[in-house]
Amino acid sequence: MTATTSRGLPGLILALDERHGRITRVMLGTAGWDASRPRRLRVGGPAGSRVVRLGWFATMPAGLLTATSASYERTDLVTIPPHTSEQDARAAMAQAAQAGNRDHAPAILASIRAAASPAAAAATGRPPVPAAGRGSS
Repeated sequence: MTATTSRGLPGLILALDERHGRITRVMLGTAGWDASRPRRLRVGGPAGSRVVRLGWFATMPAGLLTATSASYERTDLVTIPPHTSEQDARAAMAQAAQAGNRDHAPAILASIRAAASPAAAAATGRPPVPAAGRGSS
């Protein structure tokens, strides 16, 4: 898996603010992220008018980002590695958004790797993501 940078986090946090209220903390697993792991992140406005606390945990699964709002609402998100093909990223997002889905982030990421490799599908014990589940637009 390629290392992901925290460069896109401010925009993501602002988008989450709109849906879930002011985000105050973001927790991420250390796996899959580059070595620069800031503890605080400036977001909002041109000068970054507020600070969101970031927590990095070796025990959190790869591919999981948890955001907490000021009202303590928790939002779990699947993060897709940046070099994932658009087709595989769409398949992973479709799987994550499927009603009744109970798959955890690592299983969703494993399924997109399995879709790219029949050997990986055999190793994970999960079938590849069907082509019909992949968006083509």
